[in-house]
Amino acid sequence: MGATSEEPEPERARIEAEISDFQKQALVGMGICEKQGFELIELEEAIKNDGGCWLKFMKLPQAEAPVEEKGAKKAPPPKKGGAILDDIKPVFGRAWVDLSDLKRPGANSTT
Repeated sequence: MGATSEEPEPERARIEAEISDFQKQALVGMGICEKQGFELIELEEAIKNDGGCWLKFMKLPQAEAPVEEKGAKKAPPPKKGGAILDDIKPVFGRAWVDLSDLKRPGANSTT
């Protein structure tokens, strides 16, 4: 009998923890967008007709901290020079994702 591709649970948990640490260090995130109803049909048609889809990215400036209540200490004024411009400008982008591997019968994942 061949060995199974399933790793033992503790080993899998260790590897997932390492991946999570790497993502935090590299400022890489994971986004999950579950499709339902008509959105799922649109995704299936995009895979069937175009072989993939476009992902849209947005980097938006962080919202300012709420105004503090009376009696609380005020935040120190910002240093001269202001904020770094890259941190306050919104950035938009898009990327093509090739999902043609999902056209194969029975396929449910791609790399």
